[in-house]
Amino acid sequence: MKQKVIVLGIVAVLLVSSIVTVLATSGVFNPKNEEFYVGVTYCGDNVTDAKLLIDKVKDYTNLFTLQSGPLQYNVSAINEIGDYAVNAGLYYIVFFGEGSASSMQYWNESYDGRWNSSFLGVYFGDEPGGKMLDNEREFYDPVLGSIMKYADGSLQWFMGNGSEYYDVRCFSDGTIRLQETLYNPIIDIVSETTHLTTVYYPNGTIIQTTYIETHNLTPITRLGYNSYQVTSTDSTPSVTTIVTDNSTLNYTYNTLWNLLPIKNSTQAKDWFIHGTNLPMERYPLQNVTYLTSDYGLYWYDYLSGYDSVLAQLGWNQTDAQAIGLARGAANLQDKSWGTIITWKYTQEPYLASGQEIYNQMRQSYECGAKYVVVFNYAENMTAPYGTLKEDHFGAMQRFWNDVVKNPFEHKGSTKAEAAFVLPKNYGGGMRSQNDTVWGIWQPTGDYTQIWPNLQNALKAHGDKLDIVYDDPAYPAAGRYSNVYYWNQTG
Repeated sequence: MKQKVIVLGIVAVLLVSSIVTVLATSGVFNPKNEEFYVGVTYCGDNVTDAKLLIDKVKDYTNLFTLQSGPLQYNVSAINEIGDYAVNAGLYYIVFFGEGSASSMQYWNESYDGRWNSSFLGVYFGDEPGGKMLDNEREFYDPVLGSIMKYADGSLQWFMGNGSEYYDVRCFSDGTIRLQETLYNPIIDIVSETTHLTTVYYPNGTIIQTTYIETHNLTPITRLGYNSYQVTSTDSTPSVTTIVTDNSTLNYTYNTLWNLLPIKNSTQAKDWFIHGTNLPMERYPLQNVTYLTSDYGLYWYDYLSGYDSVLAQLGWNQTDAQAIGLARGAANLQDKSWGTIITWKYTQEPYLASGQEIYNQMRQSYECGAKYVVVFNYAENMTAPYGTLKEDHFGAMQRFWNDVVKNPFEHKGSTKAEAAFVLPKNYGGGMRSQNDTVWGIWQPTGDYTQIWPNLQNALKAHGDKLDIVYDDPAYPAAGRYSNVYYWNQTG
């Protein structure tokens, strides 16, 4: 009897093994038949340390991302690191900053295809949406020229001619400040400069401040010509007055407001897409996938020309929300998506614990991410492997063995069953109820409903919620079992 049980046990084990083999080779749940790339970034400044990191992770990752600011201009270093990574069995992605698009094109033109399908594309720019929300972004208007959006939400542009110079700055509350500089020249030397600052408030109040600089001139002979040299400058005390007669103004509030290039969310969306796409349009690459990472406005990153966006995990918003925003945008726009695990802290140890990173990697995999990358950067990269510690390497190795190589684990096993639809052209940062909209305005009126309604949907569906936008080109209707709208009640 005992021998019979043993024999039956052996048969059962062999039968299960055979079934697993058949299922794995037939692609039923073999993750190798699903495109999935997991790895680390290298943000250092030399080839030697990059190779050291490759040797460390090559047995339990399949992707190496060169995300180095200093090395993006070094063609030979890019190629040497790429050769080493691909020879180690890894796929390869190369980073170029937004300001180095011409260098990216130069490298691409010299690229000889040596890595074949192991080259996955270019990580171009970084956080385009985040910069729009929190930092400076520069745009170009055919009439006004350069337009700067500042972190405080104000917009600035310049106008003028040889004798007049205008600095216009519009603030998010509707206040407009016009700084005029008027020059009174004698030949080629300015003898007097008038500085006039006019502040237009939305309630109709207008305040002007004036002061005049008088330049004392001394006649001189320069290259055989009579001229003048400024020897000293005197300034009059500034005078501030309330303007009661608009006819004395060079510009009215309405004239300046009509020149303002971004007055609403539709215009903000158009300018963001145009400004983000412009370097890709000016320096196009042939047959290359464009990737970036971001922490907001993923939907518009895709509309700007990116093929894949890596949602940053580790910041203020919940992982389920970040994944829902990235996956939702990719699903409806037929793009790919991934995650990049970033800092949890702004100082040592920067990254979360190995267990937390393992959980985020697994969550990303189960939700269908094509890429999972661990960000490896600090201002002081003196440690042998940057910010990565043995705890992190152990987590990556465990993820590789227990999840990626496990035929019973299936990428995308957590499917989106519901969608939360945001307003058309809405550019909220989505980090709190009062988060900035397009980095310019604060949410008001109906927009304040978005946050609590979204949190309720996340509570109900968690990782199974996609977050999308009301866009007729990419309708959510018919794609999900449940669709919730941002202003839906009940």
